[in-house]
Amino acid sequence: MSDHGDLVAKKAAKLAMMANQMAQFFGSYPHDQAIAGISGHIVKFWTPKMHALLIAQAERGDPALHPLVVDAMLMPKHVESPTKNHATGDLAHADAG
Repeated sequence: MSDHGDLVAKKAAKLAMMANQMAQFFGSYPHDQAIAGISGHIVKFWTPKMHALLIAQAERGDPALHPLVVDAMLMPKHVESPTKNHATGDLAHADAG
């Protein structure tokens, strides 16, 4: 594999690892809320390039991705994240508030 190919594979593996960690966190939520939480976090905190690469991995059916990650990347974007208030800094409904 070329140096460029190695770099792309390493980036894909790292993105999969990070996204799969989110899937583990959201795994106890109902399915719709879990995929909304994963998608919401990625949209808010990942760069557009990282997001696009993960969508491409999901579209290819990358076996390294947790099924919740695949569903999150391929879902319609109108589902609200279960952690919306926490991610935006609104502590009125947070545990710490």
